Amino acid sequence: MSSLRIEVPLSQNLANELIEFLTGIFGSPPDIQMETLLGNENQHNRNLLYFSRRDRSLAGTCLLTISRTYPILGGLGEVATDPSSRRTGIATELCEQAVSDFQETGGQALFLGTINPSAARVYHRLGWRKLPGAGIMVNTTSRESPEEFLNDYFNYMGHTTSPDHPHRKPSEELNREEITIHQGSPEFRIPIIPLIHTPHDNQILDANARIFSRRYADPGGCMSLYPKYEGIARNGRGAWFVAYTNTERVVGISTVSLQQSGSCQVDGFTHQLFSECMEDLISTAMKWGAGSGASKVQATVSIEDEDKQTFMESLGFRKDKAGDDFEVGGRVVASIRMERSTSGL
Repeated sequence: MSSLRIEVPLSQNLANELIEFLTGIFGSPPDIQMETLLGNENQHNRNLLYFSRRDRSLAGTCLLTISRTYPILGGLGEVATDPSSRRTGIATELCEQAVSDFQETGGQALFLGTINPSAARVYHRLGWRKLPGAGIMVNTTSRESPEEFLNDYFNYMGHTTSPDHPHRKPSEELNREEITIHQGSPEFRIPIIPLIHTPHDNQILDANARIFSRRYADPGGCMSLYPKYEGIARNGRGAWFVAYTNTERVVGISTVSLQQSGSCQVDGFTHQLFSECMEDLISTAMKWGAGSGASKVQATVSIEDEDKQTFMESLGFRKDKAGDDFEVGGRVVASIRMERSTSGL
């Protein structure tokens, strides 16, 4: 049996083989797209494929993605083993190599998603720790807990693994940094993960992407988060935007989706330390909708997220009627639809 590492772009034959292998293992197409395997986002992310063969056929795989913009962050996905090769240590060997390579290049937090208890035990032995309330695990080079890492990541700039953190600055200084709004792209595939998996007060973070706060429900995966946002933008029927700091952290996300009725629906959220950029995020989404021909802007807000309702009212929204129900953490949550005209945007 041979184990190999290849950096994307893959050959067309290997990319086809990988997608066929993963689809056969998981019963559905993988989160990673063919275009990514062929190198269309190499300017934004490094993607490294680790795989083993048995009798010339794929026996095990994993894919390491490292953000080029902020290389302390990475994601591990497409971890799969052919049924005939399980319990042979293939997954452990491939994941160990991926962790080693990530840490050797300065990586500090490697995220992965799993709901498989047997797989979670393997990951735990390799240094991953579960994030409470979510189906993801985080492997931190400093051996901080996932909660400690997320707290440090958003509360301080200049994150370092030294014990006394001499280069950190308090969050009040970080909050005075410039925050700019960028349209969503593969550049943010990895940096959106810490934001989404930080606990938020509002239940429904984004009705368009169906992202919920970790306080109430599992936000849903790790490497599967980016495809949700790209799905909104597919075919020009929507867009998504991020709030981005000088220290290259994503601290907010907004979305807009064109509706069959001729209106558009917007939503979004921010980290609690950076709530001042929420207005810019939602305004940018509304302007995109207006520029795409929408006559009205709608928002769907949980009836329990009263602060968010008040915020939307400050932007000119008015309560319209009952919205769709959402299942959040095993219970049904009612929502209210809010609406405003695109006039003046």
